[in-house]
This record gives sequence, structure tokens and C-alpha cells, in this order.
Amino acid sequence: MKDHKGIHYLNSLTSRGINPSLDNVNQFLLATKLPKKNYFKITVAGTNGKGSTVGYLSKIFTGLGYKTGAIFSPHVLRVNERITLNGEEISDKELDTLLLEIKSMQGKTALSITYFEALFFASLLYFDKQEIDIAVLEVGLGGRFDAINSLHQDISIITSISIDHTQFLGNSLEEIAAEKFAIVKEGSTVVANLEQENLRQLLIKHSDKNKAVCLLNDKDFELHQGQYVLKNPFHVQIKTIKKNTSSNKQWGNIALAITAVLLFKVFFEKKSATDSLGSALLKAIPHDTHLHEGFETILLAIKEFIPPYRFQKISDSPEVYLDVAHNEESFNTLFETVEETLQEKKKALIAAFSSDKDWKPFVERALKVFDVCIFSEYLYERTEKVNAIKTFVSSLNFPHEVYFCRTIIEAKEIYLNLPEYPALVVTGSFYTIQDYLQSEKLGS
Repeated sequence: MKDHKGIHYLNSLTSRGINPSLDNVNQFLLATKLPKKNYFKITVAGTNGKGSTVGYLSKIFTGLGYKTGAIFSPHVLRVNERITLNGEEISDKELDTLLLEIKSMQGKTALSITYFEALFFASLLYFDKQEIDIAVLEVGLGGRFDAINSLHQDISIITSISIDHTQFLGNSLEEIAAEKFAIVKEGSTVVANLEQENLRQLLIKHSDKNKAVCLLNDKDFELHQGQYVLKNPFHVQIKTIKKNTSSNKQWGNIALAITAVLLFKVFFEKKSATDSLGSALLKAIPHDTHLHEGFETILLAIKEFIPPYRFQKISDSPEVYLDVAHNEESFNTLFETVEETLQEKKKALIAAFSSDKDWKPFVERALKVFDVCIFSEYLYERTEKVNAIKTFVSSLNFPHEVYFCRTIIEAKEIYLNLPEYPALVVTGSFYTIQDYLQSEKLGS
């Protein structure tokens, strides 16, 4: 976006980094009275699966006829990706205008705000102007000090907990979980997909302390082999669910989205003017027929939605998949999906990593799974240097072809010069995917 003063203002804030406090956010919201409109809010936190869950929710609610705003984090190609209305990215003109309004508001408050906070405020302003019914909000990092946590949400969703961003969130699963569980507010409702029993117990304890209703996977709801069940007191079943993605990990995100949609239906059909969602749930009638309405729309939305850059197939010839996996849990999911989907096909990899990630276990496993590995760097200062990867690979015994280069464009050229085109997987970071897509644009 050239010559857009609002975007220039936003980019001028990048040097301010991350603010580990909500003080400025709360003061800004108080001074500007944002958000001015009252709409249903769903906040999504977790290590992996947040963006997919927000995407499913946005698609379902839009299909059900609700005007749905969403916040995603991060973006890949354009900052517009972060703010959507009914699944459509905000336009350049609208975003620029909103950011100029935020700049003016900031000047009046004399508060220092960050890049991420400015985008958050612009989102709230946009949602007010569009008079949305529902906001689905993806937490960018952690939870406790994310700007989104300044709002009192109706439903909190926890997608998963694993090791990531330890420099900000802590070194143990328990420390990381505590930061993410902080989005669960007093009297609210939380829906979680957690595998670790100790973390499930921590969330139950946190919810009880905040008098929040807590629904857990396999205890209160489940989704297996395309069959969804919301258990007592509702007894809701949705059968023959089909997804439009190869990754079986998405079933957990789909289950979270369906549960949140059903709870939303309880909220609007059973609550009084003073009810919280928690109290509305206690009033819910088992076998409520209203909960069973709209299943066809839910099924269609799930079948149509393609989680972007989560083993997303972007080309058939050559066969190319993009995946933003960048931590241990998402790398493991990627390997499972590759082995299930590509099986005996010849496979190639292009990967570049961030220097603050533990990429060595991924590289070691990748050398065994892929027939051709191409390791590179992405065009951003956080990239791991390819020489470090080369040094590590040299210490291993590997049976297949391995290449090293300094840019994703070079990596793509190496791939295209192979005698035949194996199925290609591009991964390692959001920045890796960004560089690959940019190389596609240059190629076209």
C-alpha cells in the first residue's frame, strides 16, 4: 500500500515491540470509549490451531447469517489479513482511514501504543462502524498481556498448549498455560482442547476460582471419525462431518468451533438481559430443539473452509503444500500429515527457520522423511543462518539429497531444477511461507 499515511503511521510503531502490560490499552479504551457497540465476543488462545479455529468460527457464523468480525495474527502477505468481516479482508482504503483515526485518538490521549495495539484499536473501530453481531478474536501471543485480553469476552477458547515463545511466556508447560488461561474472565465460559491431564486440572482450578464454566474435550464434548457429540445436559449430535484439509489435527479445532457455536445459540435463546453465558448454560433445557437448527449450515461451512497455510495445497502440477509449522507440536503434526497424505510419493522439502526456535529435531526427522531437503533463510532478521543448519546436518548421517542456499527464491530454483518434481512441502515459519508466495508472484 503506497502513499497511505495510516499504514506509514502503523509501520512507524514497529520499533516499539511488545508491551508486557495492559495499562496503556485500558487507558486508551477508557479515553476513546472503544468498543462503543455491544456484541458477542469469542477469544481464542493457544499454542497452535488458533487461526484455524477463528477461521472455522467466522465461516460458520457468517453462514448462519450473523455479521461476523474477526482478528487474525499474524499475517502472511498483507496486514489486511488480520482484520476481516464475514470472511473478507478489510480494504486498503478502510484500513488506512481507520489507522489515521487511531493516530488522531492517540495524539489526544498522549499514550504510547505499539504496532499490535494500534491494529487492535483499528479493529474495534471497524467493528463498531460495521455494527457486527459477533467478534472472533485470535490472541497473538500468550494471553495475559495481549491487547485482546482487555475485553470481557463471552466465550474463551484454548486450542492447545505446548512449548513456544519461552522468552515471553516461560519455560514450562505450566507457566505457558498460566499465561494463556488468563483470558478466562470471571463469570465467563471456556472451551478447551487439552491433552495433558495436569493442564486440564489447572484450567478447571482456574475456572472454579473465576466462577467460569469449563468445557473440556472428551469430557463435555467430543469429535471422533466425523461424529460430534455435546454431552450432558444437551445431548446434541452432529453426524457425517467432512473437512477440507488433510490434517487430522484440525478435528480438534473443528470440535472447539462447533461447541462455541452451540453455546452461542444457548446464550441468545436462553439468557435474560442480566445473564452471563455461564448462568444461561445452567438454564439450558436438555434436547432443546433450537440447538439442533442450522446443522446443514455448520456442516457446509466446515466442508468448504480451507485453513490457510496449514498443509494447504496450492498447486497440483507440481504438487505443492504450504504449512506454517514453527514449533515442536506443529512440526509433529506436519510429519503425521505428510506421512498420511503423501505416503510412498517422492517428497521434497523447502525449510527456513527462526533462530529462536528449536529446529534441530525437525531437521533430523526431515532427513529421514523427505527424499530431497533444501534448507534456506528467509528475508527477515530473525532467520536462522543457513550455515548453522549446514553445520548441524554435516554432523548427521543422512541418506538423501540435501541442498543449502540463502534465499527461498534460490531454494525454489533448486527444486525446479530437479530431474523430476517430487511433492513439495514448504515450512518452518510464517516468514518462510511469505517468501515463497512472494517468489510465486515474481515468477508469474
